Amino acid sequence: IKGSENADEIVIVGGHADSIAGMFGGGGRAPGADDNASGIGTITEVIRVLMHNNYKPKRTVQFMGYAAEEVGLLGSKEIANSYKNKSKKVVGVMQLDMTLNKGTADKDIVMMADYT
Repeated sequence: IKGSENADEIVIVGGHADSIAGMFGGGGRAPGADDNASGIGTITEVIRVLMHNNYKPKRTVQFMGYAAEEVGLLGSKEIANSYKNKSKKVVGVMQLDMTLNKGTADKDIVMMADYT
């Protein structure tokens, strides 16, 4: 969604679209419904609500589903490197992962400021 005032500043709402299913010999169970179909479902609902309400952000908002995250964050690294090479100005990222997971009182939401 293109920003109305600071269109060159980008806010990303993303989450990984893969799961560990088929990894580690293929015999293990994967919590794909929660990790990370729940995050992708949350992103989809955010888009639906914003569009329904004709949301007009000041900064550009981009929605992303990353691939190959469970094997080393490959998809998001590729996008980050591409954006860096193109001098795109990302000012914030909201990463939605396991949004249905029942966390603990101190770890339901984590704020990171270390360029992870």
